[in-house]
Amino acid sequence: MQGSDLSYRGMNVSVIFGFLKTILAIFKKYRSNQMVFAWDSKKSNRKLLFEKYKSNRRKNLTEEEKEKLNESFTQFTALRMAVLPSMGFRNNFRKTGFEGDDIIAAITHQTREDEVVIVSSDHDYYQLLGSGIVMYDPKKRKELDSAWFEREFTITPLQWAKVLSIAGCPGDGVPGVSGVGVKTAIKYLKYELKKDSKPYKNIKNHQKEIELYDSLVRLPLQGTGKFEIKENRLSEKNFWDNFSYYGFHSFMKDEGWSDWVDFIGNVPF
Repeated sequence: MQGSDLSYRGMNVSVIFGFLKTILAIFKKYRSNQMVFAWDSKKSNRKLLFEKYKSNRRKNLTEEEKEKLNESFTQFTALRMAVLPSMGFRNNFRKTGFEGDDIIAAITHQTREDEVVIVSSDHDYYQLLGSGIVMYDPKKRKELDSAWFEREFTITPLQWAKVLSIAGCPGDGVPGVSGVGVKTAIKYLKYELKKDSKPYKNIKNHQKEIELYDSLVRLPLQGTGKFEIKENRLSEKNFWDNFSYYGFHSFMKDEGWSDWVDFIGNVPF
């Protein structure tokens, strides 16, 4: 393994290495390996509702950036189809037409009696925060809950999807109402906008569009369904074989390996 790209035997394995490293960090923080992995489908049902949905994702990328993105997708596919299943992770979901966001939201809704940690820095998940449901941002190493959200935005998490439908979600190509941002959308929902103001009139005049945008940003998308959570079948041999195959020698050193053995042994089913 060498260089900043973490290549081994001609394979770029940086994404796989970083992904597994994050898994171990999450275990150390929450002492549970009861993990669910959710992946986007290539086909998008949202595009059937709104053609421009996520159409700007690759628009301004250079050829080098596109190549690196494709390389990352290749490694994520390896994680989904080979690495995680061979390690014994059985809750590895993908559904045609739906996003990983939809799967996570559906599972969150169906496991309301359990404590759930959504590991992501995606603001779309704010709408799922609630009793026993928190977000952990691995980049900022910060946990976010509904109390934090209400202090930050002065509304409830249940209102967040409506905010996005009005203010838009640029990363997903959802335009929202022209000239209206998050703060203005929140004021509208709190009845703090003057009825003779331009933003108020713009919002009122675009209710049909807002309804469409709401269907795009609200999680989960209709029809996502339910998912059966299965018991993991983790084993030291399977982990060791994968680490050896990808050249993850830092994971295989005595100190690092003891962390993974601890991880493998903590299956709370």
